[in-house]
Amino acid sequence: MTRPGFVTILEKSSPPMMFNAGDGFHYEKLPEGTRVIYPPGPVDPLPDPNVAIERALLEPMGMEPLHELLHPGMKLTIVFDDVSCPLPPMKPPDNRQLVIEKVLEKAYAKGV
Repeated sequence: MTRPGFVTILEKSSPPMMFNAGDGFHYEKLPEGTRVIYPPGPVDPLPDPNVAIERALLEPMGMEPLHELLHPGMKLTIVFDDVSCPLPPMKPPDNRQLVIEKVLEKAYAKGV
């Protein structure tokens, strides 16, 4: 089980917070009353990411499967966060790469 996320409100006596900056880190004192949001810990790894990605594309929550949304000649934009600075770092293969490959396969099959 991962740790839950939480929110803390900074006080005047709160220490400086550490921030990622380029290749390193720096500390910055934030104003009193600032809300700092800590996300939950990472989830357990998937036994087979390719199977999970395929299922997500075939059975997305609240919409049609990707292949039903694609049609020949349409334009498709795939957007991800900056893969040159993965936070947190991922062990290969990067899941973003796997998703992009699966989406491109489906797009190609539909003539996109």
